[in-house]
Amino acid sequence: ASGADDVLEHAQVVDSLDVAIADCQLVIGASARDRRLSWPELTPRQMGSHIIEQLQQHVSQVALVFGRENNGLSNAELARCQYLVQIPANPEYSSLNLAAAVQVLSYEVRMAYLEHLSTGTPSVQSSLDSPLADAESLEQMYVHLQQVLTQLQFLNEAQPVKLLRRLRRLFNRATLEKKEVQIIRGILSAVESQLHVKSTQHSTSNSE
Repeated sequence: ASGADDVLEHAQVVDSLDVAIADCQLVIGASARDRRLSWPELTPRQMGSHIIEQLQQHVSQVALVFGRENNGLSNAELARCQYLVQIPANPEYSSLNLAAAVQVLSYEVRMAYLEHLSTGTPSVQSSLDSPLADAESLEQMYVHLQQVLTQLQFLNEAQPVKLLRRLRRLFNRATLEKKEVQIIRGILSAVESQLHVKSTQHSTSNSE
């Protein structure tokens, strides 16, 4: 766009989605495809208002994630997002090109921001004990959780994905703080330690 050279000059190119959203506490994915496992969903207008509200409270970094023009976001990519936003386009051709989708959602964020300025809504003081967990911390927790559930034989290794997505959805609703993620990781580490102790005792018993 004319006059937007500075945007291109400051654009960062990274190797993966995980790297791109690592420091974000709020990640919203845009996709026209319906999913078997429903995801918390926002309209574009709700998305704009939610982003401004969260930025006024306890979120410092927000990511809007857009998929490919031919097939959108994969389920694995959407699993990295707390919310799904769908632009209510013509159902016979619901997929927009990338530039149009970015423009529509950017417009809604801009309008929500202008409304916030015009109403003079005071910022809401955060009631959190610690900052919200960022995407990188959450992803590390999910990897740890999968490892422990596998060791416990609670996770069906043949079909682990559906349960893991449901667990992601559950934790997304909780909006975890950094300290809360650390507590969960501590619990998982304690479980691993107990499993190791029992495994060692079992091995010793068999050798005797």
